[in-house]
Amino acid sequence: MSTPAVADPIPVPSFSTTGWTTSLSEKADLAASHFFLTDAYQSNLYMGKLVSLQALIQQYGQSDVVPLITNVRQTMEDYLRRYYPEGSSVTITSNGTDPTYAGSLLTLNITALITLGGVQYSFGWLVSAENSIVNTIVRINNTGPAF
Repeated sequence: MSTPAVADPIPVPSFSTTGWTTSLSEKADLAASHFFLTDAYQSNLYMGKLVSLQALIQQYGQSDVVPLITNVRQTMEDYLRRYYPEGSSVTITSNGTDPTYAGSLLTLNITALITLGGVQYSFGWLVSAENSIVNTIVRINNTGPAF
């Protein structure tokens, strides 16, 4: 996927030598990584204001995943809008909605549609959690929307 010609004025911070990035693909990856890997309690200054997938899994558990999926989707959309104010939408499918789901290994297939310069771009991730612990995060390339 090529980076659009439209200027992207809102950079995303990274803890690497890159510093702040405005590359469309890097921004999406970094913003998602922040959401997936942040510990909700890693900051005293911003306690309760950090977005964290792990905190949502802890709060909603894996037994009834519908509230978990709803909150992950809404939280991730809100977070992505900080960096993509033209729009972002997130769709999540999960094995947890299957009637045969036993409750130990949960997978979330997350697709984010980002709007920049009036053009939509799609990014996808597969996240798995076992017994409420995130153990795998995989970037899915070239999948298109999950809906």
